[in-house]
Amino acid sequence: MQINVGVIYQTDPHIEDAIPSMMRDVVEQAKLTFVRANFTAFGPSSLDFELLFEAEVAEIAMAKAEYQKVALGILRAFNQRGIEFAYPTQTTFTAAPDGTMIVPYPPSGVFPVAPSHDAMSRS
Repeated sequence: MQINVGVIYQTDPHIEDAIPSMMRDVVEQAKLTFVRANFTAFGPSSLDFELLFEAEVAEIAMAKAEYQKVALGILRAFNQRGIEFAYPTQTTFTAAPDGTMIVPYPPSGVFPVAPSHDAMSRS
């Protein structure tokens, strides 16, 4: 069986180093056969890892149950260590015709607030 996960790029490299052994621990705690776990790619929105393990079971329902046990074990292990799963994200930058960046908010970080209806009626 195979489980692929992606973590956010902001994940500390020391934590990333530990992810394959964390995955192995989850598989071994489930009393299944660990094959391998490793970093696989710098994805568009994530640092990608792959886990391969075996469950010697006779029925597909049992295999699915073992898969779920490992997947949820990984979720718990990551949550306990504050590891965030990645999801597709995109940052858009806007530039003027001359190529200079356009900032969509005031440089001070103070956003103008429209006057409330009550304030306008008092004027």
